[in-house]
Amino acid sequence: MRESAAPASGARHAFVQLVLAIALFGFSWPVMKTALEDGAAPLWLAAGRAGLSALTSFALLIALRRVRLPRARDLPIILTIGVFQLTAFFALINLGLRYVPAGRSAVLAYTTSLWLVPLAAASGERIGLRRLSGVLLGLLGSSFSSIRSISRSSGASCSAMSFCCSRRCAGRSPSSIPAATPGG
Repeated sequence: MRESAAPASGARHAFVQLVLAIALFGFSWPVMKTALEDGAAPLWLAAGRAGLSALTSFALLIALRRVRLPRARDLPIILTIGVFQLTAFFALINLGLRYVPAGRSAVLAYTTSLWLVPLAAASGERIGLRRLSGVLLGLLGSSFSSIRSISRSSGASCSAMSFCCSRRCAGRSPSSIPAATPGG
């Protein structure tokens, strides 16, 4: 009887962690959008978010007694990940959130993994049917979301989506871009 109770408890614990992760990721986007609307600077908000993440992680590692100093040869990798994968990502997201609704920007921002599979295939990695099907389904969903927003809004959404996808915005102000017409 006890042997079957342990897997059920583990599954319940994993489910609670999943729900908590979904809630934290889901609530963070409207909070960031609200902070930006209330006047927070996108780059300072990104720096604050990265710094708070680092402090929280460090405190958790102390509490779990798992703090270890990195080896000197690992420092360039750690700094590169911290700057590009966290801080730059947060900064670009914050810039995009100024123009795009929180829900749409969250979906667009997390399509990164979809683009890694074609890159892996281009570098010679064999892509199985299951993985390819998942990527195609994800790209199809993202395309429908993007096409719908482009056809219903102005060209400013196109520029803002560029921010969310880590690209540069057009050289002119998004408000000066003429409105897009469906089918045109």
